[in-house]
Amino acid sequence: MNFRMQSRWARFLMWVAGALVLAGAALAVFIGFFAGEILRSAAEREGTAALGRSVRIERVDIHALRLVVDIVGLQIAGPAPDAAPTLELKQLSVDLAWQSLLRAAPVVDELRVMEPTVRIAHLDAGRYDFDDVIAKLRARPSDPAARPAQFALYNIRVEGGRIELDDRPVKLRHQVSDIQLGVPFLSNLPTQREVRIQPRLAFRLGEAGFDSSGEATPFAQTHKGEVRIQVADWDLQPYLGYWPAQLPVRLRSGRLGMDLRVGFEAGETAQLVVSGNLALRAWALQSAQGIPLLAWEALELELNDTKPLERWARLTALKWTSPSIELRRDASGRLQWEDLIAPVAPRPPGAASAASAPAGPAWRAELAQVAIEGGKVQWTDATTSPAARVQWADLKVDAKGLSLDPAAPLEIDASARWVGA
Repeated sequence: MNFRMQSRWARFLMWVAGALVLAGAALAVFIGFFAGEILRSAAEREGTAALGRSVRIERVDIHALRLVVDIVGLQIAGPAPDAAPTLELKQLSVDLAWQSLLRAAPVVDELRVMEPTVRIAHLDAGRYDFDDVIAKLRARPSDPAARPAQFALYNIRVEGGRIELDDRPVKLRHQVSDIQLGVPFLSNLPTQREVRIQPRLAFRLGEAGFDSSGEATPFAQTHKGEVRIQVADWDLQPYLGYWPAQLPVRLRSGRLGMDLRVGFEAGETAQLVVSGNLALRAWALQSAQGIPLLAWEALELELNDTKPLERWARLTALKWTSPSIELRRDASGRLQWEDLIAPVAPRPPGAASAASAPAGPAWRAELAQVAIEGGKVQWTDATTSPAARVQWADLKVDAKGLSLDPAAPLEIDASARWVGA
């Protein structure tokens, strides 16, 4: 008798548990479907308003029990109704951690971007077919008191990416295909999640292939990874036609060299560290009207343990060889360099207190040593008649201990020779 009653209770409890599981699964599917539709509609509406281009999403799948969101078939329209989409994305998969609810900030265990395709057309003189999108984004008001966004993104993958550039003035098409990108993490939150991928960048440019995986340290063995980026004295002259026309300066010549190491280290706080050397040689900058502004023979920068996600820049040395600086004041008294600085929008009423509120940690920077050799400064003042011209040559500066901290000690020794008119 007791055995039969216990069996009945066991069957009843199993039936109740099964019913609860089925009901929970059905509720999760129900919530996922309707929440996905709401999210899809909102993303299309807000994206279209922000970019000024039609944004379309095929569907959004929300797996409520696993906190996974799949955005399928994302498209951002091209500049004309009959143009191909500027951006196509087969699928964006976001695997959220439950910590996101506790921190009120995205903590992502895995982010996968599958088969993104970006199409760009170079029109002429540094103008592109996405300039309208840039102008739309720049016109959006910004909150000076807003805190920097907090996030923790782990196991970032880009698979099968493609960039297509249509250079219409010269009737050439360039293509970067088979883009594979692996980033262990990007985080400014004190979180610790499992890292399952190693740093990697691979792509094909025409018939040539590049793959950084040979320079990467296996992450799973050491909880550290590193990618090395090397460029040997790259002449930028053939690419100056792609310089954006919206910028107030024009690059007339220059060569670029770098040997940078991007390191990832997982611990109590995930860290991204950049170190290495950067060299800009034979650079010449002009204003939009073609007036010389700045030129130099070589600018060499040595980085040591710079942590951009923590807003911390540590620079070992900067050496600037033979800089030539042109300073001009026109007849109205306006300095030429004023045109290079965007005007500051007036602060709306009542914004003073908000602007004075803390907006997150400020950047910290240290530059251990600065050396300037063979510099020249030319000053032209058109407010006088005739125009006054003064030149200083053989400018030499040696400085130690530069920092954004005004209380930090600074040593500086400078000299120059006045040439006159």
